[in-house]
Amino acid sequence: MDGIEETAFTVFEAVAFVLPALPNHLSERLFILVVYFIAHHYKLQLVYKKWKTHYLEGISRRFASINDELVSSNLLGASK
Repeated sequence: MDGIEETAFTVFEAVAFVLPALPNHLSERLFILVVYFIAHHYKLQLVYKKWKTHYLEGISRRFASINDELVSSNLLGASK
């Protein structure tokens, strides 16, 4: 996953989980809940799950490669 996808994912999560708390008017909150209900009906949560899994696997691979580089260059202080 590149930087643009990571940024888009972070923004999506922030909007999806913070948005319902922002409006002051009941009608705006109800509109957001209706949109969430429709998204749930069309199984958008499964798309979100795939996206998040892809995101987390990318981070895991990146850290694993960094760890492998550190181990191979003996920067982690592994003694002989």
